[in-house]
Amino acid sequence: MEILGKTNQTLRGHIQDCLTVCNEIIARREPFLRQFCQKFGWNWEDVKQALRFAVWCHDIGKASDEWQDYIRDNGSRITHSLPSFGIGLMTSSMPKSFNNSPLYAAMLAVLAHHGQLHKDAFREDNFRWQDVTLPVDYINSHFEFFRQQEPSLHLKTWQPDTLSLGRICAPIKKLKEIIKGPEKLQFKILYSLMLNVLTTSDGYASGNAPDGGTPENPMGANLTREELSRVQNKFPFFNNILLKELRFVPKDSEPNKMQCEIVQQDSGRIILNAGCGEGKTAAALLFAQKLLKENCIDRIIFTLPTKFTANNLNRDLTDKYAIPEELVGITHGDASEFLRQRMQETENQQREQEIDEDEIHNLIMAQVFENSIYAKPITISTVDHLIMSLYHGYKFADRAFSNVASSLVVFDEVHYYEKHTMGAIAETMRRLTELQVPHLVMTATIPCAVRNELDKLVTNQPYRFQRAPAIIQGTSKPKTPFEIERLSHTLIDENDKSVSDELLAFVAQNIERRQIIFANQVARAKQIYLTLANSGITANLICYHSGFISKHRNEKEKIIRALFKSPKDRNAEEVRALEDRGFYNTDPCILVSTQVSELSLDISADVMYSEIAPIDSIIQRGGRLHRKGEYPHDNGYAHRMYIAPPYESDRANLPYDQEILQRSWDVVGQHYTFQNACDWVNVVYPESTSLMHAELAEAIDTDIVFGKKPQDNWGDDIEEEGRVVIRKKNYQTYDVVPYEFVETVEQDYRNYKTHSLSISEGVFCAALAQDKILFRKGTQKLTNRQGGTREIKIRFKTIKSRYTFRVGLELDEEAIPNLL
Repeated sequence: MEILGKTNQTLRGHIQDCLTVCNEIIARREPFLRQFCQKFGWNWEDVKQALRFAVWCHDIGKASDEWQDYIRDNGSRITHSLPSFGIGLMTSSMPKSFNNSPLYAAMLAVLAHHGQLHKDAFREDNFRWQDVTLPVDYINSHFEFFRQQEPSLHLKTWQPDTLSLGRICAPIKKLKEIIKGPEKLQFKILYSLMLNVLTTSDGYASGNAPDGGTPENPMGANLTREELSRVQNKFPFFNNILLKELRFVPKDSEPNKMQCEIVQQDSGRIILNAGCGEGKTAAALLFAQKLLKENCIDRIIFTLPTKFTANNLNRDLTDKYAIPEELVGITHGDASEFLRQRMQETENQQREQEIDEDEIHNLIMAQVFENSIYAKPITISTVDHLIMSLYHGYKFADRAFSNVASSLVVFDEVHYYEKHTMGAIAETMRRLTELQVPHLVMTATIPCAVRNELDKLVTNQPYRFQRAPAIIQGTSKPKTPFEIERLSHTLIDENDKSVSDELLAFVAQNIERRQIIFANQVARAKQIYLTLANSGITANLICYHSGFISKHRNEKEKIIRALFKSPKDRNAEEVRALEDRGFYNTDPCILVSTQVSELSLDISADVMYSEIAPIDSIIQRGGRLHRKGEYPHDNGYAHRMYIAPPYESDRANLPYDQEILQRSWDVVGQHYTFQNACDWVNVVYPESTSLMHAELAEAIDTDIVFGKKPQDNWGDDIEEEGRVVIRKKNYQTYDVVPYEFVETVEQDYRNYKTHSLSISEGVFCAALAQDKILFRKGTQKLTNRQGGTREIKIRFKTIKSRYTFRVGLELDEEAIPNLL
């Protein structure tokens, strides 16, 4: 009777397929991996041999009689990772001391290839009385095949026909005691590399197992190197060659001075201070290109503060920089909905075409996984996900770690973060420095005080600082894209809640222009939008803030980008998206938004109105005004930012600190230049607290291989000893489904994430008191290994308040007055 690895494939056939995939991955990445190992003092040939051995023995535990009974449905489920680890450990010539050996990393990868390791994994008392029966001749034949390929490994002959699983747990206990602390972080890179390649090889071989075959007549090996060599730009066979060849600047132009200077830098740790529209993204790509050509990295990670900014950069990289979509990944909480939208755009599906939702869901979930471990040549990520990849922040963090270590990490828009998150970013930057991972910090408004703190992260290793000149080409004059004018009144009256006549007059005066209105609170953005909508204006008017369901947020982002293009530059897909929602294919438009639109949005308005915000936010908002302009007066029109004064009450000024708002109001001048902006920032923020994050540092040092489970590390936004909080919220929020989408979520709970939104604690409590919060159950379909399905019910909250695509949850005076 054949030894099975799958229900339709022999164990030897499956493992042979895994090794074939592994060999192809190694062949494609070998020039980089050789240099990568050299950087850390590892012998590449030893690493490669250990990696191949891990693949060859990772499933040998399936040869046990007990697992063979299980796969044939004659026995209960039993671990195969633990006996595979034990057989590999006892068969190979393991070094007597740990000493960061590649073979130890390989065997730990075997142990972890079906689940993240943690401090309670494979405890001896859980396996003390468990033995497995092994086919001795089969195991020796299996390793003889590998011995012929790798004779220098000196594999031992296997003898026992039973293996005590409890006995195998003893060396694991010792390894748990040894592998922790900051000095073992480099070993984690080696372990993560082994785990990454092993699990990828296993997953690809399993996903491409042969058709046909039965337990009684299983199939053998199915994959060949020749076949795999034809696979291009699909997981795990991505190719970064194109990134080494693209220009990243417009056809008829050359890199600007800032971009040329960054390519010439001989440091892998740079802070780039440049204003909006100066070409920071192209500079980062050109810097990465240099490192790619030198085999210093083999991928790029862009980190951004919000989902909105991540989505916009994803579109920019593919649309503006001509990087093929299949080379660019994106990972954040709503990435699945964004990927669904991008998939539909790419395939240009017809409305009447029947769509297999399960197939689309599976394709998207596969991409979500690939992107979560930074598998593609470029991945756009929220900074939270990058930080959680350094410790057991999520299930696949250990697989992602080596991909992070082989990247250029770009921290974009770092001025956005509050001090607690900035402490976590600083700790991440310190660890990247210690691991020799190149990283680039990009910001328009970093105060000198913060920069000084970053320079202290690692003793005697200050960052290389580069500031863009922001001058008019061919002159020494600074760019002055717009003027600043102070308004006399707040945008909304604090007493009667009416929109300022001053604002309405200016909007009417500029009705033929592209306009943006920034309000600091969602409720005020809604109020301004509804007032304008009811005034009868004919220009395209759109409202955008954080209070829309994910599905609509992605759609609105696409519409906003289209509205701020000239009609002649809009493609057919963009025109259709506008028309579907009742917008005109004309030029004038008005965007009413909160601070969600102030970052990384490549649009340009002619005039802007903003409530006073912290000076760095004001500068960011100004980046959406006359974006490529050099003078404020252009073609007879004066581009201006109108700033409204602070409100009198602290509550009305939330989410910002009133003192910071007042200092910003006092310092902002009439003439905007980048140098002036930098000076204003330093006046408002003369000091910086020390950038530390003790909980993150402890988690990184603890979760080298074992450590905590993700759920034990997760601190959400509540500080608790031993838990990691990356972002602190100023107030509690609740996720709810607007009532009109209840049926959609009830029928398929997978729709919850794309049809829910967050509301504040005040809104939630008010709605609950009026019986507007209801509890419902959604259906989740689960599929087991044999393909059988079952359904479970998952509870969710819904809010019974009117929701529209125009404004989200509408201001309903009867239901929840003055809160939404």
